Amino acid sequence: MVSISVIVPVYNKREYLKRSIDSILAQEMPGMEVVLVDDVSTDGSFELCQELYGGRNDVRILRQAQNGGAGPARNAGLQAAQGRFVAFVDADDVIHPGYLQRLYKAAVLYRADVVGECGDAFESPEFFPASFSERSSFILKGRYKTTACYKLYRTSFLRKHGIVFYPMTFFKDVLFGLKTFLYAQRGIFLPGLHYEVILTPDSITRGDLLPKCPAYIDSLLRAFHYLENDLAGLPEAQEQPAVCNLLFAFLMALSLRNHFGKVAKKHTREEIHEEIEPVLQQAFGENALFVQILLDWCIALGEKKWT
Repeated sequence: MVSISVIVPVYNKREYLKRSIDSILAQEMPGMEVVLVDDVSTDGSFELCQELYGGRNDVRILRQAQNGGAGPARNAGLQAAQGRFVAFVDADDVIHPGYLQRLYKAAVLYRADVVGECGDAFESPEFFPASFSERSSFILKGRYKTTACYKLYRTSFLRKHGIVFYPMTFFKDVLFGLKTFLYAQRGIFLPGLHYEVILTPDSITRGDLLPKCPAYIDSLLRAFHYLENDLAGLPEAQEQPAVCNLLFAFLMALSLRNHFGKVAKKHTREEIHEEIEPVLQQAFGENALFVQILLDWCIALGEKKWT
């Protein structure tokens, strides 16, 4: 039986690929498989995967029919995964010795649906809060990292609840992280961090963010819709609408801090308006101006904290 399927979406990461995959294969994890999903790379990444790992029994190499981004690539990996648990590693990141072993050991010992590393937030293993309100408070306080990495997931848990990466440019990890955290029957945090993020210049969250504003607004609106549907599947959430509203506010605050706050430091409000107006018009029609005014107000409040 396959113990863990490590899913790696690959797109134009030839420079970093070998170091990343070798760090996974160096794990002393019996029964592990690595699922490489190439998203139609144009820099030779797919060919390098075939050259270096094509002959291994513990590595499977898939290729998407068309480029769709990390979310669809991860979903393809999830569909193909044969492991009892799954983990995600980005193709430019590395994992350090013992990473998978400690997550797997904790998942089996505590019968957890999700196991995540938490750095120095806790000194010893800590179970996820029991109630919906307590878990929501964890999220609002920034104590739960919504990235899909740093964690191990029980495959049957993800499939039971239909947890996948939603089709959007931004917020894919955030929505995946929120749903896994809120839906897990049992989860646990482990102290320490054995996953190393390598910052590369071609990251979607780096560079000039102004041209990405339309896609960001579109993703934010999609995120509200998907979160509403996800919360509808939790009976406890239906009994606490005020707490649900705070989770929507969390998404808005995240967008202001991680995107619009950075854009506002380098561009005028008029430049931002010009980029996002078509998306707002399509989504809100005659109410688009009011939404734009609200966004301006939120940015202005945030600027007091960012300056």
